[in-house]
Amino acid sequence: MLHQEMEKEKHLEGVFSFSLYRNNLSGKFFHSGREDEGLIGLIAARSKNNVIGKDGRIPWRIKGEQKLFRELTTGNTVIMGRKSYEEIGHSLPNRQNIVVSRTKKFEGENLVTAASLQEALALAKGPDIYIAGGYGLYREAIPYVDVMYITEVDLTVEDGDVFFPEFAETDFDVTAGESGGDEIRFTRTTYTRKEAKAHESCAAGADQDLSGPEQKVRR
Repeated sequence: MLHQEMEKEKHLEGVFSFSLYRNNLSGKFFHSGREDEGLIGLIAARSKNNVIGKDGRIPWRIKGEQKLFRELTTGNTVIMGRKSYEEIGHSLPNRQNIVVSRTKKFEGENLVTAASLQEALALAKGPDIYIAGGYGLYREAIPYVDVMYITEVDLTVEDGDVFFPEFAETDFDVTAGESGGDEIRFTRTTYTRKEAKAHESCAAGADQDLSGPEQKVRR
């Protein structure tokens, strides 16, 4: 019995060190035991057929389409994968840049590297955190985000090779925002996680935590 309790405590220490937890009563987040009042958001743009990339690049260039990205991320933290960072080619000014990579290390002014999403969240200084791609990071982060800002581009991209991951739209309240663009039109859509679903996820996570060391928090 004592051994089981010790293992359980050890497991919970690992949970708070490497996983993201939400206290839904206060609306606050815990990153490696550090309380942060900011939100976790995701920013993406996708075509009508769900493409977000082709041949290592964003397959469109629309004036004004990236304005929201700058407005949201300036003064906050941006987390992106290695390929997304290499496509940009430099750290973004006036915000903390965290690159998730296990194969390369990037360092510079307002630029650090993390080996995982969990480590990136622990390093984030906030106040808000935004996930900026690519596919793998989006897929891993979706269960944790509060809101997704997705620009729906009115374009079908042939032979796209990177797609936005599937997710349960019923977990979110969907709001269509402003539209723009000239030759290629776009609409900004906001997906806000439903409060009831967030509470259920928190409760399920708590059940997993207390069930024993063999249970894993990551989904």
